[in-house]
Parts: sequence; C-alpha cells; structure tokens
Amino acid sequence: MTKDIVWLKDINKNDINLVGGKAANLGELYNNGFNVPNACVISTKVYQNYSKNGKFNDEVRNNILVVFTKLDRNVSVRSSATAEDLENASFAGQYSSFLNVDTEKKLFDSIVKCFKSIDSKRAIAYRKKNKVKGKINMAVIIQKMIPSINSGVSFTVNPTNNDSNQMVIELVNGLGDSLVSGSVTPDSYVIDKKSKKIVKKSINSNKNISAQKLKKVLEVSNKIEQHYNQPQDIEFAFADKLYVLQSRPITTLKKQESWKKIISREYGVQYCEISLRTLSPELKNHVPYQFYDQIYVPEEGNQVCYMKELQWDKFVQKVEQKYNLSNIKMYEKDFFQRGQDYVDYCKFISN
Repeated sequence: MTKDIVWLKDINKNDINLVGGKAANLGELYNNGFNVPNACVISTKVYQNYSKNGKFNDEVRNNILVVFTKLDRNVSVRSSATAEDLENASFAGQYSSFLNVDTEKKLFDSIVKCFKSIDSKRAIAYRKKNKVKGKINMAVIIQKMIPSINSGVSFTVNPTNNDSNQMVIELVNGLGDSLVSGSVTPDSYVIDKKSKKIVKKSINSNKNISAQKLKKVLEVSNKIEQHYNQPQDIEFAFADKLYVLQSRPITTLKKQESWKKIISREYGVQYCEISLRTLSPELKNHVPYQFYDQIYVPEEGNQVCYMKELQWDKFVQKVEQKYNLSNIKMYEKDFFQRGQDYVDYCKFISN
C-alpha cells in the first residue's frame, strides 16, 4: 500500500500527522503486542485531496476495496483526527464512527461522513472550548469487525476520586455503541489494582461478567497504562478473546494541588495580601486568594495560612517581573506605602 492507505503494522504513536491520534495509538498498541483487531487507515493525505475535489481517485478507491475484502467485508469505520486523543483533550465522541459496515456503498458513505464530521458543530465547539487551534486533518480507520459478546471501557485511575490504586471497568452486553451513546446503563466495577478485589459494583444487566474476564481487563489495562506511563481510558471487547479497540489519555482527572504553608499572625497575612493586591492592576489578578478562600489554622501561637502552591508561585513570578531583584527598594517602598494607605483608610471609615 502507499502512504495514502497504511496498515497498523506500519504505524506508531509518532504518526499523528499522517493517521490522526486514534489510529496512531492503535498502531502503537498493535506493534507492542496488544491484541488490536487488524485495521488499515485512510491517511490525512486522502482527506486533503478529497476536500479539494469531492471525490476519491481511482487508485485510492480500488485500494480501499482491497482493504475491505482483506478484512472480510465487515468492518467498523472510525474517525481519527490529528487533534484527537491528546493529553489535554480526548475528543471522545466528537467525530463519527460506524459499525457493521458490510457493503461497498455503506463503506464509502461512512468514510465521507467521517471526513465531514471534522466540521460538525459539536466538534467545532469542543475545539473552541479546549483552545485547540491550527489546521485539523482527518484520517479514517477501517477495522475488522469484532462480534462482541461483551464490550466496555476501563479507566486506569478512578475518575470519581482520582484514586490511582483503583480501576473502574464498565461493561455492556454486545457491541459498545450502546455504552458510548449512553442508551444503556452499564455494569460498573471498582477494582483495587493491587489486590485485584472488587471494591464496589453496580449490576444493571441480566448477566454478570465472569471474574476471569474482569481479571483479564485489569491485567491488560495495567500494561497499557505502564506502556504510556499515564492514566488511560481504554475501550475493549470480548469475543473469542479480549480485544483492545482504543486507548487514550484520561483528560478529566482533577489535578491534585499541593498547598504552601505560610506562618504569620493573621492580621500580618491579611495586611500583606491587601498591600500586594493594590500594587498594580496586573498584579491584583494574580494574588492567589481572597480572605475567605485562604485557610487559616491556629498553630504554635500563630495563624498558619495555607495557599495553593502553584497559584502562589505564579503570583511570585508576576511580582518578580514587575519588581526585579535589582530594584527591591522600589518594591519595599510601594509595599509599605500601600499598606499604610490601607490602615489609614480603615481608620477613616471606622470614625
């Protein structure tokens, strides 16, 4: 095949510009021993040419039909954009996918719909919300269809509480489109990753999945997380064995923030904050917290003030940009003057 159409065996995670984020991850998994159903990718070059002409050239069309036949003429057709499955924006569910595509007409109609989904209202809104800029291209994955007995997703960190020692596995009977669309409530399991014991479960289907299958999902998901060295959102299916259908970074986790401890008497802390807020218009927007957002704890005769460290560091950086170390006298003069102005004003309004 040409670079217009690429098999998974020739793709790795660095090929995003050619095959999009989803396909790049699938190729990475396929070539590192994970059981990914065989697939071929219509590259972004084909998308670019189609966007100019509104049709496929004869060579590309014939090559697509060859792929269709090699994959037993029953495939899934899935979008794979160059801005997709990113570390800060997953684009989950934003572009089109089609299952059980089993005729040539359905095949080409589905490919075109995947191309066009790059300009859907929800995809544009998602890119705007996540500040994804620049030219976006689309590739399309044509993948051998798996006759799924069970389908599901696993989160290698519990997304409800950020617990990295827990994995959440959600399952439905049959194909996974009902889970993705939200039309079916899945069975849900929270599993301790070390002990492999179920911490919590919610069963909504008529048939529980076997402990052996859960164990297999846990093992494979852990290996994928280790491969990427970051939490993953993984789609899978069971037929004769476990198949990995997709893996992307989890982008919805709340970042854990450390807190900076500042020991001072309460009014000293507040005096400093108000003084800093009034130093300049640009600095007041970078003071970490207002009074009611800070935490004051009595400790060893002092009021201990806690602020989130990342925000405090950002503030200090802004102070240094305006009052550099070689001009500290100017800073001190402004600091004490603004503080005195505050004290004088307080005296005035109290009269």
